[in-house]
Amino acid sequence: MKVIERRGVLGICVALFCAPSLQADPPGSRPPDQDQTAQLTLRLPEEGSFLLRGTLPVPRGTVVEGKGLTPLSILAPDGTALPTQVEVVSRYPARTDGADVVEVIARVERPAGRTPGERVSYAVAPRAQTEGSPQLHRAVAELLAAEGGLVLHSADVWGHRYAADLGAALRDPSEYGVRREGSLVRELAVHRLVLPEHPVGGERGTLPHMMGVHAWLTTYDREGFVTLDLHVHNGLHGLDPDDPRDDLLDRLYFDRLSLALPPGWRVLHTFEHPAIGATVAAGGFEEHSLLKPRGKSLYLMPRQSRFIRRLAIALPRWEERARSCLDGHWLGFCEAGFAPSGGPLWSWWNRSTARYFPQRHRLPTLDHLGLESLRDDLAAELAKRENQIAAGAAGTYPLLSPGLGWAHPWGVGYQGMTGGDEINPWDGVCTAAAASREGYRLAQLVARAYADRQPTALYAAGGRHTQVEDILVNGPNGPYAFAEFFIRPGPTWGFADAPDSQSKAAVRLGRHPRWANLLLGFMPIDLQHYVRWTRNLKVLAWLGNDSLSRHLLIASAEVFHLSFHRYPVGAWGWVPGTGLLARQKLVAADPGQGVDLGRGEAWGLDAAAAAYSLADDRWRERALPWFEAIAEVFVRGQSTCTGNIQATHIHKVLGGRFRVRRANESGFLDHALVGTIESVFRGRDERRARELDRVIVGSVRAGTRRPFWSEGHTAVWVTVGVSPADPTFDEYCTRTPPSAFEEYLTTEHSWSSLAYAWERTGDRYFLERAAQLAGGNLWTTLHEQGLKELEDRAAMLALIQVLGDQ
Repeated sequence: MKVIERRGVLGICVALFCAPSLQADPPGSRPPDQDQTAQLTLRLPEEGSFLLRGTLPVPRGTVVEGKGLTPLSILAPDGTALPTQVEVVSRYPARTDGADVVEVIARVERPAGRTPGERVSYAVAPRAQTEGSPQLHRAVAELLAAEGGLVLHSADVWGHRYAADLGAALRDPSEYGVRREGSLVRELAVHRLVLPEHPVGGERGTLPHMMGVHAWLTTYDREGFVTLDLHVHNGLHGLDPDDPRDDLLDRLYFDRLSLALPPGWRVLHTFEHPAIGATVAAGGFEEHSLLKPRGKSLYLMPRQSRFIRRLAIALPRWEERARSCLDGHWLGFCEAGFAPSGGPLWSWWNRSTARYFPQRHRLPTLDHLGLESLRDDLAAELAKRENQIAAGAAGTYPLLSPGLGWAHPWGVGYQGMTGGDEINPWDGVCTAAAASREGYRLAQLVARAYADRQPTALYAAGGRHTQVEDILVNGPNGPYAFAEFFIRPGPTWGFADAPDSQSKAAVRLGRHPRWANLLLGFMPIDLQHYVRWTRNLKVLAWLGNDSLSRHLLIASAEVFHLSFHRYPVGAWGWVPGTGLLARQKLVAADPGQGVDLGRGEAWGLDAAAAAYSLADDRWRERALPWFEAIAEVFVRGQSTCTGNIQATHIHKVLGGRFRVRRANESGFLDHALVGTIESVFRGRDERRARELDRVIVGSVRAGTRRPFWSEGHTAVWVTVGVSPADPTFDEYCTRTPPSAFEEYLTTEHSWSSLAYAWERTGDRYFLERAAQLAGGNLWTTLHEQGLKELEDRAAMLALIQVLGDQ
């Protein structure tokens, strides 16, 4: 496509099927295999042989569970198909369509004549093969079989010891779940509680439990190490009156956290930090200190808090290989380009396989920004933040806090920090385009630091996140929720009744940590800014098939569902204004007038669509009616007069006199709807998908017309009143009073929405409006903006690149 100015008049020429301009692959980077469909690129590690892995999108029907054969192979430099393990990352909405993003894993050799640090591509081809049997390193097998090995230990205020035997769980098929299973990599998932080794009653007795731990342990073919990802939480939900193991704890004080292993093993950390301690011998094992004893002062985990640790456990002679694997040196990235046969490679930049994020959209190419420059920028930011966490030091925004015991929280304490920083509809765009290992590790670091300040963990004793069904009671008028919930449980949940003798003793004995008030000052990111918490988790899931991030995305979706459900609260039938039921009642009573939906619902729905993409069939079946109910609210609530969706009453805006549409929130709702369509309904429920397509087009068109669009400024009003605050009055249809306009205008937040509308209609009108926002030359403006607002403009930039170049 060309978007040009001719004598001051915008001219648009659209070539619908022309391919984007892409940088050629480096010479010798791929074999001349005519059946090649994709390739993975990485900077070569020091090891001559390594387990290459990477994610890539695939067409419908390529990988369908139950077929029995591995349908893809990574190719050796000479074109030989290597034994390749294929794992599902995310799936099409219809089960019969199979996976839309997969992870491929193969043991590869460094190409002859290439040296560590060079960027090299490995081809992927559709060559089916049966998988061989994994070969577990003898020492790893002994480690996993050792009684008393792989045990987490802690101690309480009084010195009582607690333990969680991860090894025992990993040996019992009834306790673990399998996340990866093949000839090269096996990943098992377990949840264990840190329980008292010798329970003691009385005033100085033990707690019913300490923290809960989700663990993902991965073994590798013929490698003398394992990797272990830990999600440690104080989030037991207390809903089983017959099981003390899930009893609520409010403030959990503990002395240390260590991992017991047989002698001779070493523990490596993805990110060093000051709380890591020494290794000490203990009863025939060695305890590796993950959080070292702090003398008189204790650690404090507030209610529902959590932290993440990513470790490798290695024999000394395997330590370098373990470090290389742990730090992502074996991680490849799919890349754009053309196969020897001439067709585009499967990638995030190929329109036929554009399956990135819940929106399943093509990513923009960033060659015009200089990929090496992007890599340098990502590497520099990683090094800066990595050194800061290693030192436990305060730093520049947004990692202002010093280390706080086990935590080093990201951002400011306030849950709804004002401003657009990190409110990114799209993320990982630079990391994917630059194939940057450092960008991926930066996402790991930021996700870890966000987890430190996101106390929303809430789990049953078995490790399943609390669900809406857990809080429902059958009443005479149908089910109702027994307690209010918004991001976190309401005051009737029972935390006030949690045992507090140890927390009181910690304060009385002067063992309360001096940094505790700083940590307690960090509020969980709220729904209105939820994407700050979920954005890096999505990057790690889509670019790395990261199980821990997948888990946290599904947990985040459950938190949104608990906050936005279809049930009254309490037997008396109270309908909270923040819930889905209130919106359902609103559109039933007054349809076609806009609806009270905004950025909070948008980011919650975006997280839920991501979870639906990654979840198993059971989770999908349970969540589908909820998505259908949300979709119905959008369809019935959208204004039949203007096409606007949002009609929200905000007390501090325009004197609280109106229900309003806000430009940024409307754009976020469009983005979340696209994610819902493409992740939940497209190909499974086409009628509903088409309905929501029409909602998006109507919403975007409304944003480009009066009263929301200013012709004189060729920009969008930030806030416009759509009706009086009094819900008994209808919306303004043809005449909006002057007092209903906020004085501010914006050219932000509409870019991706305009792209989504054009893609659903082919109507050049949406591109004309985009060009007006750009000030004339759409191609030039979007490319010359560089990284500025890239995460907001990404869908439009990708669209312009698809349609043609200047």
